[in-house]
Amino acid sequence: MKKIVLLPLLLLLFVSFKADEGNGIEAGEKLVYAGSYNMSGLMTHIAQVTMSTENVNTSKNQYLHLSCELSTFSKWDKFFKIRDLYESYVTPGSLKPNLYKRSIDEGGYTKKEKYVFKGNQVTSTVQKRKRPETTRAFSIGANSVDAITLLYKLRSVDFSKMKSGQTKSFTIVFDEKEIPVTLKFMGTESIAAGNL
Repeated sequence: MKKIVLLPLLLLLFVSFKADEGNGIEAGEKLVYAGSYNMSGLMTHIAQVTMSTENVNTSKNQYLHLSCELSTFSKWDKFFKIRDLYESYVTPGSLKPNLYKRSIDEGGYTKKEKYVFKGNQVTSTVQKRKRPETTRAFSIGANSVDAITLLYKLRSVDFSKMKSGQTKSFTIVFDEKEIPVTLKFMGTESIAAGNL
C-alpha cells in the first residue's frame, strides 16, 4: 500500500464533482474521506484523507494553499503507518503552481520534497530518509502541474460533455520528473448515500 495506491484513489475521489464556472476552488473548503484498501476481497477503511484550502498572503502575492493529508487510522498503524502531507501554493483562478511540498512517512520510509515553479523551470530540493538534501533544476512543459494541483483542476473538467470511454490527458511533476496521466471517463452511476 504505497503512495502509488493512494494517489489513484485520490484521483477517483474528484471525478464526482460537478464543474463550476472558472475553477470553482475557493478558500475555506474542507473535504474528509475514508481511504479504503482491498484486503482479501473486502474493501476496508484504513485511512483518513483530508483536503483543505486557504488563502495565504505574502508581502508581494496572494496564493491559494491546497493541502492533502493522509493518515492511517491508529488501529492500522502497527501494520503500515502512513503520515503524508502534500501541499501546493497556487495562483488563485489559474491554479498555476508556485510551490509544491511533499512530506511522507510510509511504513518508516521518509521523504521530503520542495519544488519551486518559475515559468517552465522547477528547482527541487529533496531529502530521502536521513540522507543529505539534494537540489536539482529542470524544465517542464507549460501545462505541467503537481499532483495536488491536478486533483483540484479535475474539478473544472465538464464531465457532462464527455462520452463513456473518452480520455483526457494531463502531465504531473512527481519524483523530479514529468509523468503523463490519462483520465478515462467510464460513465455515470447513481449510488445510495444513506439517509440524508
